[in-house]
Formats: sequence, C-alpha cells, structure tokens
Amino acid sequence: MIFVDLYVRNKRLIILNEDGTHDRNINLTKKPFDIAVIDNNKIGLSFPWSKRNRIRIIDITNNKSEPDIFLKNKCYGISYDKGRLFVVVKTEGILIMDLSGNISACLPIESIGIFYVHVKNDRIYCSDECNDTVQCYDMEGGSIWTFNDSNLESPRSIS
Repeated sequence: MIFVDLYVRNKRLIILNEDGTHDRNINLTKKPFDIAVIDNNKIGLSFPWSKRNRIRIIDITNNKSEPDIFLKNKCYGISYDKGRLFVVVKTEGILIMDLSGNISACLPIESIGIFYVHVKNDRIYCSDECNDTVQCYDMEGGSIWTFNDSNLESPRSIS
C-alpha cells in the first residue's frame, strides 16, 4: 500500500507492507495531489502546486523517476488504465496520454469542482465537489449518468 503524506514538511510517500507494517518512505521535493498505480512497481503522481505543473512516474522498487511530464495548467486527479494516463487538467478537461506524455485526446469534461478521476471498464468517473455529484462518462467524454443525493457533500477521491 502507498499513501501520499502531503503535510507541508513531509512531502513523501509512505509504503506499507500487506500486514500494515511500515516498509519505507520515498521523499519528494514537492507535495503531490493524487496517485495512480501503473503496475506493481510504478506509480504516477500529479503536482499542481509546483512552479511547473507536472506528472511524475516513479519506480517504487528503486525510487527512480522517469522524465517529468509538464502540462500548461494545473493537473489534479490522475488515473491509469490500459496503458494510458487520465489527468484532470484545469481549463482543459481530462487529458488522455501515454506514459511519455503524448496526448491522444482531450475530453471537454470541465467543472470548477472536478478534481478527481477514476477509469475502469471504458468508463470515466469524476467527483464534482462543488456540485455535490459523481459523474460517469464514456471514453469520448459523453455523459452516461450523474449521481446526486441530498446527503452527498463535496465528494472527493474516487476509486
């Protein structure tokens, strides 16, 4: 298990063993917003609070980073599915890219409150904390459904 510890002083990833014992930490220079599991050894992190908005791919077996993927605007939620990263980028929507940052699509899914994304079975799920909804889209950005409930307030991370 991997946790993001983004407390201002810490800026690290905490890795736990399956039994819940501490394995190790990976120190970071900036605080990440979201994390995506790519495979058993690699993760992707989004950094919207860096001077340059970026995605970083880290091999957690050796703590080595691949070259950062730089974006024009702030990048928040990140998900990985079938060889592609899905990244919420403010004022752009959801960018679909390979692990080198080559963008294959930009879905115009945009709301001031969408920060998190999850992709599974060719569906894109977003939580909108300003509109108190969870939305489902197809891979072209077409809306499939929207969930809202009077008890749902500011939904955040989604998986």
